[in-house]
Amino acid sequence: MSRVNAALLVSLALFIAGSLPVYASQLKIKDGFGEEFNVNNRWFGRKDVVIEDRLGDKISRKKGWFGTKETEVNVFGNKFKKKKGLFGGSGIEASTIFGDSVKSKKGWLTGRNTTVDVSGMASAIRGLLKKDELPLPGGAGDPAGLDQSLPPELQSLPPTDVPAPTYSGR
Repeated sequence: MSRVNAALLVSLALFIAGSLPVYASQLKIKDGFGEEFNVNNRWFGRKDVVIEDRLGDKISRKKGWFGTKETEVNVFGNKFKKKKGLFGGSGIEASTIFGDSVKSKKGWLTGRNTTVDVSGMASAIRGLLKKDELPLPGGAGDPAGLDQSLPPELQSLPPTDVPAPTYSGR
């Protein structure tokens, strides 16, 4: 009876192993200018696809064991990454070229935790809207009406009345 059980166990193992895609292969295409295309079929169904250009822009998709997935996109410094874990956990991360970011993670026992950081765009807007704090020459901060950008020896010279050049329309 034990030989029959062992034979059934071996045949069941061979049947399961035969139904799984147990192979590994790799396809890599490069041109002479820095663009790449990679496809990796790994053992037991894992698969990676990566497309990358010479500027560093990248699109990748990875499929792992037991349904884990990861997707990543990077274009002109803007990044997006999405992960799905083994037991229902997931995570999303995004960031911009200005430094803004969003991170969200969910565990299989915990709720979703999200963090948003908009300090990069806020500082860019603040820099555009900020007024100059330097006094204007001849303004209220300069009672003598002198140009503060000139050296001190030239500030004491009287202004010259030089006529503007004219054009006689011929």
